[in-house]
Amino acid sequence: MDKTITVQGKNIQMEMTRHKVKLVNDDQLTALLAQNTEASTDELVTAIKAAFQQENSRELDISNASMAVEIWGHVYTESFAAAIKSLSPFGFVDSLADKIIGHCEVIDMGESGRDNNRFIWDRLASFKSNIAGLLPKTTV
Repeated sequence: MDKTITVQGKNIQMEMTRHKVKLVNDDQLTALLAQNTEASTDELVTAIKAAFQQENSRELDISNASMAVEIWGHVYTESFAAAIKSLSPFGFVDSLADKIIGHCEVIDMGESGRDNNRFIWDRLASFKSNIAGLLPKTTV
C-alpha cells in the first residue's frame, strides 16, 4: 500500500485511486476498532477522507456511514471466519473460511459506479448505529 495514516497511534495502510480507497485489514486496523468501535471508525473515516481530499483535490463520494459499515463488514466477517476455521474439523469449512478471509484482507471502497457492492453498504448505512450496537465491545 502506498500511504499510511495514523489514527489513535495506529498505522493504517491504504491506497488511493481517483475513485477508490483500499485499506489493509490487519492487526493495526483491528486494534484501532477494538475499543470505542463506532467513535474510532468515525475518526478513521474522517482521516481517510482527508487523505483522499489532499491526494485528489476533491471529496470522496461515499458517505461516512457507508464507509463505516463496509469497514465493519470486512473486519468482523474476517474475524468470524477465522474463529469458525479454528473450531471446525472439516476441510470444506476451512476452505470456505480461507476464501472469506482472503476476500476480507483488503477493504476496497469505491464510489458508486466503481464499486459493485456500494449499493449494499449504502443501504446498510442508515442502520449504522444499530450495527455498531451489535459489534463486539472489546478486542476482536
